[in-house]
Amino acid sequence: MEDSFGGIFKLIGSNYSVWQSKMRDMLVCKDLWLSVQHDKTKPDKIDEPTWEVMHLNTSAYIRCFICMSLYNNFNKEIDFDVPWKKIRVMFENKNVVNRVSISGR
Repeated sequence: MEDSFGGIFKLIGSNYSVWQSKMRDMLVCKDLWLSVQHDKTKPDKIDEPTWEVMHLNTSAYIRCFICMSLYNNFNKEIDFDVPWKKIRVMFENKNVVNRVSISGR
């Protein structure tokens, strides 16, 4: 049984495409997507301390939904965008290859 919270499950690798979409939705609902969307460029309307807390919250929230076998790849990341980008690099290409091989059958 997969760990689940609020309709999202932990990333195990093979479920990346669905996880990524659900995680984006959860970050939007938690008002954390702004930090991913703006990369490291702080919007003018947000003060620096609030922006730093948002970074920490986003990074921590993403890590909460990564299975233990993958967790060590991300556990020391403080910047919000690093886990998101690492996950994309690790799994996006694999999923494209999987989709092509599946559709070619």
